[in-house]
Amino acid sequence: MPESAVRLTAKDLADADPAGLILRLENRLTGLEVLKTKTLNEIDRLGTEAARAWEGHAKPFPQAGQLAAARDRARQTTAS
Repeated sequence: MPESAVRLTAKDLADADPAGLILRLENRLTGLEVLKTKTLNEIDRLGTEAARAWEGHAKPFPQAGQLAAARDRARQTTAS
């Protein structure tokens, strides 16, 4: 997992196969690049979504008339 640390004791390092250790570190770096790309894409997607939401918040609610009518009916029903 790219987010976790690589921890080796001095003994682990001394006993490790150098080629295997290098491969492990290279795989970790590749995982970090993949994670970076996914994270940047998610940031872009969320930025677009936030901009769209910001534009939409100022617009009038399309069903405002229907909502008001339903609220009036509900008030009339509970008042009766």
